[in-house]
Amino acid sequence: GGCSTLSASSLAEIIEMPRRCCNRRFRLRRFLHDEDMLVTGTMVLELRHDAITAAARGGLRRLLSAEDKRRRDRRIPRRALQDPSKSVFEKLFTSGDDSSLITLTGLDHRCFAYLRDKFAIIYDRFSPYSEDGRLRLLPVDPHNRGRPRTFTATGCLGLLLAYTRTRGSKYVLQLIFGAAYSVISLFLRFSIRILLKNL
Repeated sequence: GGCSTLSASSLAEIIEMPRRCCNRRFRLRRFLHDEDMLVTGTMVLELRHDAITAAARGGLRRLLSAEDKRRRDRRIPRRALQDPSKSVFEKLFTSGDDSSLITLTGLDHRCFAYLRDKFAIIYDRFSPYSEDGRLRLLPVDPHNRGRPRTFTATGCLGLLLAYTRTRGSKYVLQLIFGAAYSVISLFLRFSIRILLKNL
């Protein structure tokens, strides 16, 4: 007498439940599979688009004349740049504004000065010109050290730190520091070696 009886409709509902759950799991698996295929297909199309774009650029460059190639060179010539001593970086640094220096280098003036003091010890003793990639000592006699450098220790350290904050666009660094493309490349390599030696 204490047991309740199930109606025919309730019994049918219970019997039907496992099948519905299986169907839902199947639809879920199919949905996830379709989503994976969609994502994979999108990635493949993007990679193909990048490859085609790169190939098209390479093919287009081969069709350009020497003058057109020169005009499309991403390097900025020396005559179009400010003097490094009057560059955007020098203006920013000498302003004493910490927020601006943090935006460009990631350091405020106090932290920058701390790192520069250690950086300058090696910067002033070694030459950026090296055929084997190693740091080469400068002559002891200051008269035999060649022409003055484009960058001071402050500028060279600023260049390295800005490089890490600007995704490595060297033409952008040219505009900020007022140096030729080859000079930017040279002192970037030099500053990286100095920093590794300090670390």
